[in-house]
Amino acid sequence: MRQILLSLWLTVSLAGTCFAGASRDFDGVDDKLTVTLPELSDAITVMAWINLQTDGSTYYHILSRSDIRDNPNYVFRLDMSGASDLLQFGWKKSDNTGWIFFSSANGSFTSVGTWAHVAASHDWGTTDSELYINGVLQTDSGSDTIGPRLTLTPDGRIGIRAAPGSLLPFNGNIAYAQLYSRTMTISEIQEQMFHPCSITNSLQGCWPIMGADSPEVD
Repeated sequence: MRQILLSLWLTVSLAGTCFAGASRDFDGVDDKLTVTLPELSDAITVMAWINLQTDGSTYYHILSRSDIRDNPNYVFRLDMSGASDLLQFGWKKSDNTGWIFFSSANGSFTSVGTWAHVAASHDWGTTDSELYINGVLQTDSGSDTIGPRLTLTPDGRIGIRAAPGSLLPFNGNIAYAQLYSRTMTISEIQEQMFHPCSITNSLQGCWPIMGADSPEVD
């Protein structure tokens, strides 16, 4: 276990060196990357390398799919409000009666100003949900009895909320955002830390957001 944790720590440290100056910056105001995200209601895994630059005691959206009526099919974000400092994955319930969020423990996200790998994997059939920070499975809380609300005119966004109202933009860098239409094991999550986008089974999208050839952040 100690060797595995050391390997993961070295991976995170090396990521900061590799990504610095090459990944796109999100200004925390209105920067976003508009992408095509599929409608998912069976299973999902979403992950990304992130470098949050400031802790403004608010929510920071990494990736989300929603419509103009704020019916999110899925949302992946940081909750840095108050003493939370945690990772969240959630959706609006299909019966439109509210939200469901799975959250890591308060204080579990401590990587402000440094690179971190974050991931969420959820199965709406078995209700299993797992959150990972730097390849380590987190203790999560949440309840799930109703599936996600399916959106009619969806928008996909990286770095900002894909819905009207408060944008809750990400402030910092995002690299190698990935989306899968299945759950993934902890070994697969850790593999993606070393080799982003290398697993193609059920891959729905891979956005390196790196270098001159990456899509523009507008």
